[in-house]
Amino acid sequence: MDVKLDHQFTPGDLGWFRLSWGNNDLDEPSFLPAPAVGNGPGVPGLNTQPVLQAVLSETHTFSPNAFNEARFGFTRLNLRSFNANFGRNVSEEIGVRGANVAGDNLTSGLTIFSIGGLQGLGDNGFSPAVIVSENLQWNDNVTLVRGKHTVKFGGELQRRRYNAFQSNVLRGTMTFGTNYTLNPLAPAGTGLGAAEALLGRPTSGSIRFLSGTRGFRRTELSLYAQDDYKVTNRLTLNFGLRWEDYFGWPWTEVNNRMYAFVPGTQDVARVGSGAFARAGIAGDHNNLGPRFGWAYRLDNSTVIRSGYGVYYSAPTLDITRNLAANPPEFVVFEFLNDQFNFAAARAASAGFDRPAAGQLNGATLNSIQPGLRMPYTQQWNFSIQRQLPGAWSLTTAYVGTKGAKLNAQPDINRPVPGTTPVAQRRPYPRFTSIQEVQHRQSSIYHGLQVSMERRVSRGLSLLAAYTYSHAIDENSGPLNTPMDVRDFRRDRGNADFDVRQRLALSWTWQLPVHPRGPLNHVFGGWQTNGILSLYDGLPFSVASATNSLNIGSGTRADRLRNGALPKDGRNIDRWFDIAAFAPPGPQLFGNGGRNILRGPGTKQVDFSVFKDFGFSSDSARRIQFRTEFFNLTNTPQFNNPNSTVGAPGAATIRSAGAPLTFQRTSRQIQLALKLYF
Repeated sequence: MDVKLDHQFTPGDLGWFRLSWGNNDLDEPSFLPAPAVGNGPGVPGLNTQPVLQAVLSETHTFSPNAFNEARFGFTRLNLRSFNANFGRNVSEEIGVRGANVAGDNLTSGLTIFSIGGLQGLGDNGFSPAVIVSENLQWNDNVTLVRGKHTVKFGGELQRRRYNAFQSNVLRGTMTFGTNYTLNPLAPAGTGLGAAEALLGRPTSGSIRFLSGTRGFRRTELSLYAQDDYKVTNRLTLNFGLRWEDYFGWPWTEVNNRMYAFVPGTQDVARVGSGAFARAGIAGDHNNLGPRFGWAYRLDNSTVIRSGYGVYYSAPTLDITRNLAANPPEFVVFEFLNDQFNFAAARAASAGFDRPAAGQLNGATLNSIQPGLRMPYTQQWNFSIQRQLPGAWSLTTAYVGTKGAKLNAQPDINRPVPGTTPVAQRRPYPRFTSIQEVQHRQSSIYHGLQVSMERRVSRGLSLLAAYTYSHAIDENSGPLNTPMDVRDFRRDRGNADFDVRQRLALSWTWQLPVHPRGPLNHVFGGWQTNGILSLYDGLPFSVASATNSLNIGSGTRADRLRNGALPKDGRNIDRWFDIAAFAPPGPQLFGNGGRNILRGPGTKQVDFSVFKDFGFSSDSARRIQFRTEFFNLTNTPQFNNPNSTVGAPGAATIRSAGAPLTFQRTSRQIQLALKLYF
């Protein structure tokens, strides 16, 4: 529901108010039926999301060459998320102790079981959740026109309020690998996650829970100034500078219920006391982002443009990843079984301990690296646009982006590889994992973009766009775990989203059929649309099913030779050369690089037919009938292969498409009616 009110207070003052309200009740499906669920996709279960937004705006005109626009906004999201097995203590039913608490529905459901080679089981760990997010925003912008200069300056102030109850593993999680079923003398092809699940000996497990809601707060301030200078009729220059500050980043908590890690004493300290600010770290106030651009009209048909800018972005750390998720108030229990000691390994039936608040020994922690600085990107571009005969235009552009101080969250307490007891090999033996927020990664992107467009002429418009690009980084998401936390350089390679070549052809054609009289209701008003997508495949890494690191995590395989098969030698039963990879040596990480091979590409045609039925003289009011075909030819859109050598089905492809997103789908047909009034 949207309501908007406009009012002219005086000839120089115009204001408006808008109120919007909406409510989404979304019952997300799961990979498997309840009670198995499968921990995805998304967050299976019932999600209720009422949203309220109010905006008040006022524009004051000082003169024909000067005006000011002020705006205030308020947004409130009240999220309630319930897991698929909410109300049923499934973990207790199957004999996993400590996952469910009698009488506490918030702990009901099934523990997450990650079993190597099989679909995972369990309710998603992020539900149930109660999250109320409120943003108050005020901005003011002044525009002055002085001769050849158009000067804009202003600022924005935001107050963020985030009240949350949530954990990422409220009922616990267990991982079953190949620690105890592989042949140590000949590990290749041995070991089975399903067998270790039957043995009831997980590689690791953890549970995290808290009492009560946490109230997080942060203030964001930004100021800017910009000058658009029309030097001549052909040349325009743009200069700008923006300053951004995130006071209290990542969050302050209303009652300081957050605890920071103290490495020197292997302890935690409450924020707001001693050396720790209320947010856990000192603020970064040096976020200046210069901007520069220019446009030059070479002739009446050709324009050259270029620009450069620096842009800052503050990562979002929710309650499960910030200092409020630390003991003694956020209680954590974690275990890591010794790969070389089956007899003493903690059984799955032993479940999880639920230590009382205040327990630190054996706990997992979140940490923030001291002296953290805000991540930023440098972006630049250069383009030439040419108007061609016949309503055609051609644009050729080079685009570059370089990211610096990007967010990562490695486990700085991961044990070094070895055969001795796990705790002895950790830098901080008192704790288990310590996920530390670090701004230390980088990325680079270069892209050539060519597009040719035919504007609507005689009812027909066409667009062809081609991109040749390369994206490189150490990690394409802060939650992705580096192979070796002590050497991030091992992970520098093709980005997870690196698609080297993309070609998209699209058209819209309003059929030139307009018979007179009643026949127009049948044969007139038809429109066809289509998109042809041709993309290279996504890259992937080759992992090893077996390793002797004894650190609770895996490794990539050793690369003996290239491993990529020729195009005519690839099929869904053998996408890459397994023999080109081998398990790494004792207590060694594999030497294979990240994302060194590439999966199947995309070849897809989407097609639609629209028909308008008008019921007013000017056709402003009409009903539009739509028939839409996704992947019209039903071409298989294969996903990446099983890339774990030594595991069953290695190098084979056993899935296709992403039906939930309508991307790379099998054929989907959709019928719809749309009302215009």
